[in-house]
Amino acid sequence: MDDDSGDEPEPEHDTPNEPDGWDVGVGWDGLDTKESFDDAFARPSTRSQRRQNSAGLQLHPDSVNTPMKAFNKIFHGKLADLIVKYTNQYGRAHDDDRGRWRDIDKKELYTWLGVLSLAALRRRRDAPAFWFSNNPLYALPVAKRAMSGRRFLQILRALHVCDLERQPQRGTPEYTPEYKIAEFFETLLARSRELFEPGRHLSLDESLVRAFGRISFKVRVVTKSARYGIKLYVLTDAETSYVADVQMYAGKHHSHANGLESFGKTAQVVLSMVDRYRDTHRTVYTDRYYTSQDLAQEMLRRGLYMTGTIDSRRIKCAAARLTKKVGKQRGRGFIQRSTLTYTDNETKKQHKLGVVAWMDSKPVHLLTSAGNTTAVESCRRRSKSAPGGVIEIDRPVLVAEYNKHMGGVDVADARRMHLETRVHGLRRWWIRLFFYGFDVALGNALVLYRESFAEGDKRRDMNLRQFREALVKEWLKDALVPRAPTEVRQLQHIRVPLGGQMRCAVCAYWVSLNKREKSNIRSGCTSSTGEPWRTTYKCEACDIPVCGPKHRDCFKLLHESKSATELYVREAAVRRAKTNCTAHR
Repeated sequence: MDDDSGDEPEPEHDTPNEPDGWDVGVGWDGLDTKESFDDAFARPSTRSQRRQNSAGLQLHPDSVNTPMKAFNKIFHGKLADLIVKYTNQYGRAHDDDRGRWRDIDKKELYTWLGVLSLAALRRRRDAPAFWFSNNPLYALPVAKRAMSGRRFLQILRALHVCDLERQPQRGTPEYTPEYKIAEFFETLLARSRELFEPGRHLSLDESLVRAFGRISFKVRVVTKSARYGIKLYVLTDAETSYVADVQMYAGKHHSHANGLESFGKTAQVVLSMVDRYRDTHRTVYTDRYYTSQDLAQEMLRRGLYMTGTIDSRRIKCAAARLTKKVGKQRGRGFIQRSTLTYTDNETKKQHKLGVVAWMDSKPVHLLTSAGNTTAVESCRRRSKSAPGGVIEIDRPVLVAEYNKHMGGVDVADARRMHLETRVHGLRRWWIRLFFYGFDVALGNALVLYRESFAEGDKRRDMNLRQFREALVKEWLKDALVPRAPTEVRQLQHIRVPLGGQMRCAVCAYWVSLNKREKSNIRSGCTSSTGEPWRTTYKCEACDIPVCGPKHRDCFKLLHESKSATELYVREAAVRRAKTNCTAHR
């Protein structure tokens, strides 16, 4: 755990040494109440606390005990209808009166999503044109049998999840980039929260969706693998990494609910995302980008607790900070505990916040309103000077709890990016967010599927690849059915249409023979221009163009003649047609 590495955010508050209303002490040991946190968590005194006690699935397990049932609960009919409605609206509006657009329905939408998922399973990062190519080195045969490449690209170009007729114009006060994707995310996340209630621990962190191009709110985050893209604030259940809420950072257009203007930008993000969990006594885990004393104080007013690493510059009491110089003097494993006491101006009650400073390779500061700061455990760390290269040092249990519950967003991201839905060459940024929402729906559906079985059931071990494979098999089942082998008909020596015009092979031979012998051995083989007759027929078995019966009986000469001369002509015509016929097309 490396808290103080990387680019440090600027502190949002002044940091005087002795601020008014704050006292610093030593040896804080939890909540300043007569009951423990576990008792407060379990007490069903309000509706919100009773809702929190029923964490987990909010429906019967049998309704999500298959991958298809679980996904259909998340990606339900209303969401599919929304995509179909707005995609058809855009397709008709941009058809240019050419009549090429054909409305899609939900069945075709799921087939299209199945092709996307199949490409993700195969980890294809190339353009869709290669998926439907005739080159067997690049093609996806199942995708080609499911739909044509032209139809797939037509749906991709027309894909929309917002009403274009109501979209605010750029430059107006009502304009916001989130409109392009807001209705889709609101519908998806509202449904996700109906089906699953997070537990007592919540994890809040940022995620980055890879995106390039001219995007006004594109950001650079060096700690993310994507580096450049669209930043999202994500709230998950810490135990299962179930995504409960997502907010998109839209630059200067980014806004939050009213009434939070007095807080810093990062505090506004946290308060707006956890507001629906008021008075549930949950603990929200954040990193030092969000954590501050004022935020922890406000969350206590809302019946929520907070634990997170904190930038030492945001600690208002200097005595609670551990400098790198002092930490190196005390040695690795040194722990400093402090208590910050403040009085709530509204309730006139005193509250306490615990600050733990721990010296690892660098000083690490944690702020908590609901954790035990006195418990200590041992951990192993690498050391070049120690025998074997490993030493054991003391570590606060609070650090271990933070490491355990803070990674909910990172696990959800790793699960999503393992088989990420991606189409090469897309310039529309919101399409990437649509793919992100689709991957989130898959991840949440996997959690619902796992939670429908009891502990110890092997079906809980299903991973995302197996889950996605089961969905693709269902969506593309018609394309996966092996086609019955067609009976090969024996080709016959019969006259069939050629599909065009070509020179008759027999007439061409006679013309060349007449020129060579300077005689007229066989007449009637040339047109008025002196060239061999052209025909629209051929022999099906020989695949040789020959004249029809209305002009000359070249077909009969080729197959039925018994004379030696005509037999020689037939064999020569066959040889000539096979070697030179293509040159006369």
